Amino acid sequence: MLFGYPLQAPPLNTANKILWVPNDLSAGKLTVDAHLVGISETVDISGISKFGPSYDDVPKPGCWRFTLHWKGQPETVDIVYREQ
Repeated sequence: MLFGYPLQAPPLNTANKILWVPNDLSAGKLTVDAHLVGISETVDISGISKFGPSYDDVPKPGCWRFTLHWKGQPETVDIVYREQ
């Protein structure tokens, strides 16, 4: 769930907040990394280590692919960040 749309990069007066919610409550620990689609730039979203709300700021606008790792196979979600 996104708190606010569109998300902004780089964030100026607000943080970009996402609520991570599993379908399976036994999913375990969550870790997330992100990369800008089409180039090799990667951002470690190291602050996320559990399900729930997190601040997910990225350095550049564009389409960012978030890879979510938990029990089972990793999953991806693409999120667009607009230039401030």
